[in-house]
Amino acid sequence: MTKLMPLLKLRKLSGLVMRVLERLLGCMVIAAVILNLANIVGRYVFGSAIIGAEEVLIYLMIGIVFWELFWSLSVIST
Repeated sequence: MTKLMPLLKLRKLSGLVMRVLERLLGCMVIAAVILNLANIVGRYVFGSAIIGAEEVLIYLMIGIVFWELFWSLSVIST
């Protein structure tokens, strides 16, 4: 039983990391939607877009895609 203790701790740590990653991904998606909506409102209502919003959205999308890939591969492997 003592040989299995490090594996159990590693599984708990892995579960914790995955929960944090899921919440971070959710926050990134929400941030991308809010930024996109604010940029649309700024562009069409006020006539001025948020400077750098497109670049931030691109980096958010890249981060979301790669982290989702990591998450999905780790879920499949368990």
